[in-house]
Amino acid sequence: MTTGFSPKISGFSARGFVTDNIATTNSETHNKDHDFKPASKTINASIELTRNAKYIVSKLPATPLALKSLSDPNGLIDGNTSYGLLISNESIYTWNYNSVDGVPNTVQLPVIPSNNGFPPIALLVLPSAGSVEPGVISINSHTGHVRFYENISNASSIGLLKQHKGIDYLIKLYDKEFITFAEAIEPAGIIFTTSTGRLILLSFRDAAGKPHITTSEISGRKTSFFSSYLHPSKQIISIKAGPTVAQGERIVATITTGGNFQIWACARDGQSREIYQHEILDLLINHIKELYPAAQYGLEVLDFALLKDVKDADVFLVLTSFQTSDNESVYVLFTIKKEQEVLLIHSVYRLNTISEPYGERKPSLHVPSPGTTAFIVFENTVVLVEAIVKLEKQISNHRRKWEDIISFRSDISIIASSNDSETTIPAINLIAPKVGILRIESLNHVEEIDEQQTVSPVVKSHIEQAVFYGELVHQQEETNPIEFGLPENFNIEQSEIENDVLEVAEEILLSKSSYLPPRLSGLESHLELRKEKLEKLVEYASINFHNKIRNEVKISLIFTLEKITSALNLFKIITAYESNAKVVSIFDQTVKEFFSNNPELLLSGLDKLEIFLSKFLERLSKAKGLEDASAEIVKAAYSSILEVEKQYRYGLFNLSLDDISKDLPWFVHGQTYIYIDDIFQNYTNKYRDGQFSNQKSISSEITIGLAEILFYQLQQRILWYNSTSPKTREITDIINNDKAFYNAKSGIWTKTLVLFNAKTEALAISETYEDLKSLVEISDEDRENASSNDEELDRINLRFDHYFNKFGYPFAETLYNYYIHTSKYQALFFGFKQYNSYLQRFFAENDHGKISWIEDILNGDFSKASKVLLSVSNKNDESQSNRQLQLSIAKLSAIASIDESSIDHESQDILQDIQEELDLSEAQDAIWEQIKEFIRSDSDPLAQVDSIVKDLLNPIYKSSSIFKNSFERALSRLLSYKSLSINEIIDIFTLLNSSKTSTKLNGYYALKVLHLSNLSYLEKCINETLIWKRVILSDDWVRIFNNEENKSDEYIKELNEQTVLYQTLLNFFRDELYILNNDYSISLPDIKKLILPISQPDNLLEKYKFLSSTEVNELLEEIQTENQEILEIFTLTSEFDQWIKALIGTANENSGVKKVIINYNDLSIQN
Repeated sequence: MTTGFSPKISGFSARGFVTDNIATTNSETHNKDHDFKPASKTINASIELTRNAKYIVSKLPATPLALKSLSDPNGLIDGNTSYGLLISNESIYTWNYNSVDGVPNTVQLPVIPSNNGFPPIALLVLPSAGSVEPGVISINSHTGHVRFYENISNASSIGLLKQHKGIDYLIKLYDKEFITFAEAIEPAGIIFTTSTGRLILLSFRDAAGKPHITTSEISGRKTSFFSSYLHPSKQIISIKAGPTVAQGERIVATITTGGNFQIWACARDGQSREIYQHEILDLLINHIKELYPAAQYGLEVLDFALLKDVKDADVFLVLTSFQTSDNESVYVLFTIKKEQEVLLIHSVYRLNTISEPYGERKPSLHVPSPGTTAFIVFENTVVLVEAIVKLEKQISNHRRKWEDIISFRSDISIIASSNDSETTIPAINLIAPKVGILRIESLNHVEEIDEQQTVSPVVKSHIEQAVFYGELVHQQEETNPIEFGLPENFNIEQSEIENDVLEVAEEILLSKSSYLPPRLSGLESHLELRKEKLEKLVEYASINFHNKIRNEVKISLIFTLEKITSALNLFKIITAYESNAKVVSIFDQTVKEFFSNNPELLLSGLDKLEIFLSKFLERLSKAKGLEDASAEIVKAAYSSILEVEKQYRYGLFNLSLDDISKDLPWFVHGQTYIYIDDIFQNYTNKYRDGQFSNQKSISSEITIGLAEILFYQLQQRILWYNSTSPKTREITDIINNDKAFYNAKSGIWTKTLVLFNAKTEALAISETYEDLKSLVEISDEDRENASSNDEELDRINLRFDHYFNKFGYPFAETLYNYYIHTSKYQALFFGFKQYNSYLQRFFAENDHGKISWIEDILNGDFSKASKVLLSVSNKNDESQSNRQLQLSIAKLSAIASIDESSIDHESQDILQDIQEELDLSEAQDAIWEQIKEFIRSDSDPLAQVDSIVKDLLNPIYKSSSIFKNSFERALSRLLSYKSLSINEIIDIFTLLNSSKTSTKLNGYYALKVLHLSNLSYLEKCINETLIWKRVILSDDWVRIFNNEENKSDEYIKELNEQTVLYQTLLNFFRDELYILNNDYSISLPDIKKLILPISQPDNLLEKYKFLSSTEVNELLEEIQTENQEILEIFTLTSEFDQWIKALIGTANENSGVKKVIINYNDLSIQN
């Protein structure tokens, strides 16, 4: 092997790959190799399929019929001749792909002899002297037969051309050897490889340029004589021609899958030789194995390209890959510089846009002049990557290069590719069967590339191309062969996708996109165009980014489509009213608040559309005589929003109501819904009376539209504000106000629809927005109206069944509340027995005990009925008569529940509780009996209370404030026939003037009420002290003690037994009120304990809950006054406490029941 280069061909020969256009002194080579100019390009006739800032993809017009009709052909496209080849097992088709004809002149050449049922290897060669058309060489890969058509037009007319010397030739092949690959390297000829690893040069012209075929072996076979198998790593997979260095001699570089890189000097005279060889696979692996360990076990070379435009350096690019899994491959580009005999890796770059393993065809690498872009061509994908054009400084391996990907539809395959040598920018041409010739031109210019260059937004570029050039995948009428979606395995950040999608949307909305014309013939056309493009954008995002962007981004995207749609419809309706000066004036006036003119709003101001509409509708809602115009404007601007929401938000993206936008929906801005409601009311009031025979259907349609707009607006506002966190006071107020507005208005909207003969629509809207109250009211009215029509009633009952099944308990709850509110108890209990479980739950979860006991009794659950009635009766807002009725029924139910079981302690306890409540009720009746004769006949409640207080309040307390107030409060409720609380009953009994009511038992009644009560322990203690003190103060102790002297014992005994205190004690012992009940037992009155100061004043609030903290001090003073009154009695007799103990003993003796044992030291009852 020769390792050094001769001075004539040092390096890659005259700076290697760089000097591809070196002139030679030989006239023949100069004429054929460098003077040939292919037909002029037809760029202007091509169809632009897409473009962005970095590249253009176009389809050339010339498409031969064979390209459409052949099944699975091979192909070749040659940038040096501007001709293409299609190769089948029977024919070779060639044509000028730069022809302006849609169906170009196509030459068909026969394949003779047959290539064993396979297409032959065919190549285009430069025209011979005096010709402008290239020649064709066909090689039978299995027999070695070669046929040379020197000129394709003449070949077509001459036929087989067997009479021409040198046209046919036979390459000698070994047994089972076949030709695998061929490449034209004129002027030296054609170089090809075989399955045994041989490298053979075929020359097809002599030194004079005449057809003459000879072959010479450059490299021998790599297999043994006993086997034709060549290991794939040793197979040459790419041959690239370098510069022409002498007459009939050219530098050629080859590389194998295993990385054997060789440079050859190939001579037409057969004197070819190897001038450089290096195994580069280990060099490549060692460079990346730490980052990519999998490369050690499967790195393979796919292709390479000579970087001819790098000045003063021999540089080439190597494309490699290795698999990381069955479904993923890593593609790596190595930039390698040759310095003398050493290969140095200059930079390494991993492709980011593709990771799918390649198919049957290995990807090919092209770096067309001026070398700024590398094109990697896969079977139906082309990756474009920034290429190195200068080596002045080291380029960081970590710098992200510009990269993009062009994908074609899955039914399209690329069968051939080549550099386009006629353009001044990097370009390649592709052959795609069924489609035609595609040209990709890179706009990545040399002067633009530096280390600081920012990466082009790939996602945004693809989105824009899809929107402005592409047809969507699911549309059958698709004609654009490009698939604009990003590959599934394209590694890109979610935020980048989201930002780019929204940026494209905003640019279209505000007319900022460079793909949009600044103006069209009219504003409506421009709005239509932008609407169409935004629709494409939304659909593209759904197909390509459905699971890659957040739902809130999808909603934001839909909002932009809604704005353009609303603006378009608004423009149309305003145009329709252009003869209405008032409408136009309001519109222009509102526009001028935000913009200089109307076009500015519709072209670049739609980001402020919500603010504009809110102000516009506010003015319309207040304008007189514009009811029709205002309603139609609202419907035009907002009904389209609902349509977009239905079609795209809930249809295409399949979002739910729980999916909330980041920002408040634009169409519910400010108080827009209030203005729309005003317009709704103005419009419906105008036509409510039905005097609109000609307008009837129109009015109904508009009313329906406005109602649904209002429902949706309120729904979206409430949902959005409810989703916010944290909820400030302001947001909470907004939610409450919106809900109050909705609750107040929704029924009006639906009932208005019914008035406008749109009951069906009213029900549909109510069902959609779950306005259950309207569903109930409309349907129940229908049910009542259909009571005499069995068929209609069955239909309405089916409607109820549908609502029960769809909405479940919430509907049932709404229905039951409606029946209770309207007192339709029969319908409540007997209307829908099949859903009785809902009714039971309703009563269990809601405070409707006043009627729920009926359901319990109907179900035979007497125990539950008694409990419910007992609970209801304990509520102070009940009237006394109702309470007594409830307790009476409760008692009967409790008795019935006891009868139906042998031993039911719970029912017996309930019965006892009911009886106690009846006793308390009787206590209230006892109060009524005492005061009824003092009630004034007039109906003034305050005057009645004042009169009774004046007549019956114990004189001791008339100067008090708190005690007097509590007495007045209790009397007020009593006179209103309300049930009194325990505290209120005790207050009245103990504050009444016994001398006026002619009863001495009020203290006893108070103690009995306390004994039966279930008050808290603290309340009972406070009340017990209060009762005993007030009992003591009810007697005239001055009269009693002044009459003691010189009186008989019998008289004194009789006087004592007439006191309120004695009568209270006597009945206390008779009713055994000292026995523990409800965890409390009443003590005997120990006068010294009764007048002790209160240690914790706030405890008084247990009884006097209506007092403020400042009033507690006032109450303490009144209690102290009460205590002082008792202490005054001791001035009459110092042994007053002993005298009370004597009364206690006498009452105990005279009670007529089993006497108790009393410890008179502390007045405790021992047994």
